[in-house]
Amino acid sequence: MILLSAGLALRLVLIARPIDDLITLTLNDDAFYYFKIAQHILAGHGASFDGVNLTNGFHPLWLLFSVLSFWLFGGQGDFPIHALLALSALADVLTGFVVYKIVSGITGKVAGALLALAIWCLHLRLIFIAINGMETALNALLVALSLLLFFRLERDSPTRARPYLLTGIVWGLTLLARTDNIMLIVILLGGLLLRRHEVRRVAAASVTATALILPWTIWSLLTFGTIAQASGWAGPMVMRAEFVRQHSGNDLLPALIQFMAGALFYGFTRLYLLFPIRAAWADGGWLLTTAAFGIWLWRRYDMRSREMASQPAFLPAVICLTWISVFISAHVLFRWGTRPYYAYSIAPAIYVVTGIVATWLTTRALTRPERAGLYALGGVLFVLGIIANIDFLGRPHNDHQREMLKAAYWLRDNTAPEAVIGSYNAGLLAYRSSRRVVNLDGVINNAAYEAIASETMAEYVARSKIDYIADFVLNGPDDLFGAYYWKAKPDYRVVYDSDMSGYDFRYYQARDYVVVALSRRAQSR
Repeated sequence: MILLSAGLALRLVLIARPIDDLITLTLNDDAFYYFKIAQHILAGHGASFDGVNLTNGFHPLWLLFSVLSFWLFGGQGDFPIHALLALSALADVLTGFVVYKIVSGITGKVAGALLALAIWCLHLRLIFIAINGMETALNALLVALSLLLFFRLERDSPTRARPYLLTGIVWGLTLLARTDNIMLIVILLGGLLLRRHEVRRVAAASVTATALILPWTIWSLLTFGTIAQASGWAGPMVMRAEFVRQHSGNDLLPALIQFMAGALFYGFTRLYLLFPIRAAWADGGWLLTTAAFGIWLWRRYDMRSREMASQPAFLPAVICLTWISVFISAHVLFRWGTRPYYAYSIAPAIYVVTGIVATWLTTRALTRPERAGLYALGGVLFVLGIIANIDFLGRPHNDHQREMLKAAYWLRDNTAPEAVIGSYNAGLLAYRSSRRVVNLDGVINNAAYEAIASETMAEYVARSKIDYIADFVLNGPDDLFGAYYWKAKPDYRVVYDSDMSGYDFRYYQARDYVVVALSRRAQSR
């Protein structure tokens, strides 16, 4: 209870700050997509970011909570956002508790479970990832609940239908929280079938989950002709096209292999979420520590025997490690990378494995040298964790969004109320500028996605009567129109230009944030 209270207090203290401060700390630009869509739904415009173009580029369960929050708390301003952040804080702490219940239930011990709970509640990097205004924390809670119910079905082998129906409900909500959780549900479903659970019980869980997600899938299919979300395909589509353009002929395959190998290495190290530290030596230290432990384990126990497979924790560990591996591999291979708030989906599984391993190590009969080695290993990991928190506090967070906020206020103060803005990273700009902002990267605008796919962005911008385009640039304003899908560059003039030198960028290698005005002549072409 002390750990849970401390974890909740940390999160609530963080989210009590003004929203404009949180924009540079935890709130992600994509979170404002949800907030604007919620406002437009309440205004009768449907599931639209800009009030005109419908979109399926969101995860429906978090949008539902966003709509409820804006409906309950006035539909405008910052209080609905604070309420959603409070919900995220509560969900994140509850996830830690579910992880604790999983580990203690599997192992019958509390030491490893408490270790996993302590890291979850107090690790600042995890807290900052979870309290980002998006579905991240709610999704992690539902993933953890899906794992918990699966492991209980394995342990109890119930003959009644109710536990399977409850599992199906949680599965359905998990899919609505993030549609890429379909990979987890398939793994759990396969686990139940392989463990010879009654087919009709497993079918009941599957049908229940399907019934919950059916309205969303039918709406998306009828509205857009597909159940695939634009948010999942827009970015990778552009990345693949640009990659092919840059690497042609015999260079394409070697470049692709090198890129994928690097992305997989990143996914399985820096996104492991236990001790994400900026310094390269920390990754090396973690890999060496893990390798040393694996060698010791191999030498002490014959992995080809049935000793470990007969342990109660063996199947849960395999399920969790499978989920981690499939998630990272799928995101790298199909989305060409992932981000920490995507990888939070696997965080509960990571900490379940952490708790299981900690319990197993501390309950084995070890020799004195082995105990000394174990304590040394624990000390190294503890020091790495402390360094991770100190390092994380000492660096800027979302610093690039400071200039997005300034640009939003500039547009509010210097453009006509009826002005239309186009932007690739459009969420924060739309919420703070009080202007209609059209998303241009297709993530939250299916019409823009189609324009990118058909390489007709210039025509789309003209049809949308966009007056200004605003976003990050690396080599000057021409970058806004340099992508292959623009084809024709419109006439423009720079009306706002930031100075972003000295900013510490982790995701954007930008020089400036600019706003350009498009000429009416260019729009009429």
